[in-house]
Amino acid sequence: MKYLFATFVLFSLLTVNATGQIFFKSNPKNLIVEVYNRNNFVVKDEVVEILFADLLHRNKKLKSVNFKVIDLSTGKEKITQVVYNEKKLPQFVLIQSSNDAKQTKKYEILEGTPTSFNPLTYGRFVPERLDDFAWENDRIAHRVYGPALEKTGELSNGIDVWVKRTDSLVINKWYKLDNYHEDHGEGLDCFKVGRTLGCGGEAPYIHDKLWLANNFVSYTILENGPLRTTFKLDYASFVADGILIKEHRTISLSAGSQLSKISVTYEMKEKKIPIAVGLVTRNGEDKRLLQEKYGILGYWEPKSAENGTIGQGAILPEGGKMAIAEGHLLAISNLYRSEPFTYYAGACWDKAGRIKTAEEWFNYLKRYSEILKSPLRVSVR
Repeated sequence: MKYLFATFVLFSLLTVNATGQIFFKSNPKNLIVEVYNRNNFVVKDEVVEILFADLLHRNKKLKSVNFKVIDLSTGKEKITQVVYNEKKLPQFVLIQSSNDAKQTKKYEILEGTPTSFNPLTYGRFVPERLDDFAWENDRIAHRVYGPALEKTGELSNGIDVWVKRTDSLVINKWYKLDNYHEDHGEGLDCFKVGRTLGCGGEAPYIHDKLWLANNFVSYTILENGPLRTTFKLDYASFVADGILIKEHRTISLSAGSQLSKISVTYEMKEKKIPIAVGLVTRNGEDKRLLQEKYGILGYWEPKSAENGTIGQGAILPEGGKMAIAEGHLLAISNLYRSEPFTYYAGACWDKAGRIKTAEEWFNYLKRYSEILKSPLRVSVR
C-alpha cells in the first residue's frame, strides 16, 4: 500500500509533453528556461548561456545569489555560474545541458540559495613555479609561461598540455607535489613545448615564417568557475618582420570541453597581418587532419609506450589556409588591428579513456565545429 501511494505521489509530480518527454511539473509562477538542440546528433555536457537580462525582464526581484536552476527531466539542481564579462551587472547564467537530437530540455528557476558544488574549472597564477599561469577543467589542463621563467633565458609563448584521467581538479595538487612529469595515477605533463607554439599557440606568419612572441608579462582573472574560467594575458611588445606588435590573449575554458576558446588582439600600426595557429609535431608515426574549408586542424601524436598518445586540435570557425612548416601543422588567416581573432584549441589523451584513437579525436573536432555553427538555442518564458 505504501508502495502504491509513493508511486501515485511520484506520477502526480510528472507531466508528459507532445513528443513523449517526461518532465517534473513546474510552478506556473516560476521562470522556465528551454534549451533546444536543433542538430541531428546528441550534444552532451554543453555549457550554455542564459541571458540574465531575459531573466530579470520576467522577474525584477532576481539577483545573482537568490535563485537556483532545476532540471525538470530529473528534478535535480544544476551547477550554475553567474558571468559578468567585465561588467558591473550580471550578463549570463551558465548551466550545462545534455540534449538528444532535436530535443528540448526544460529548466526551472527557483527562488532560494543555490547549492555549493565542487568547481569543474579553475585557473591561477603560479609564482612558486616561475610565474606559470595554469588552467584546467574536468577533462584537460594547460599552462603558459611567465616573466620569471623568461629571466632564466627560457622563452616560450607556446601552450603546454597536462593530460589527466580524472575529473578532479589537479593543478594545485600537482604543483605542490612538484613531480608532475611522472604519472602517479591521475596523469602527468609529458608534453614538450620549448620554443614552439605548443598546442594551439599563435604567431604572426609573414613570408612563410613564424615570428614568435616571448613569455606573458601580466595576467587578469575574469571568471573562475565553477563552469567556466576566463583570464587575460598581456605580452611585451615584439617585432615581426619590422612590425611592432603588442599581443593580448583572452582564454576561456568551459566544463566538459577538450578545447579552450582563445581570442587574440594585436596593437600595431598595420591594418592587418597574417597569423598562424599551430600544433607542434613530433618525430615518428603520427596522424594528421587538415581541413581548410572548415578550419579544422587535428594531430594525433606518435604513441609513447610509457605515456600513451596525446591528440592536439585547433578550430578556426571562419576557415583558413593550412600548411606544414617549422615543425608545426599551421592554420593561417588574417588578424585585423585591435579586432579579436577567435579560435579554439586543445588536446585529449588516450589513457583518459574518453577518446582513444585518432579517428575518435578527429570526429570530436568535426562535431565541435558543427556545434559552433549550430549551438544549442536558449529561450526564457
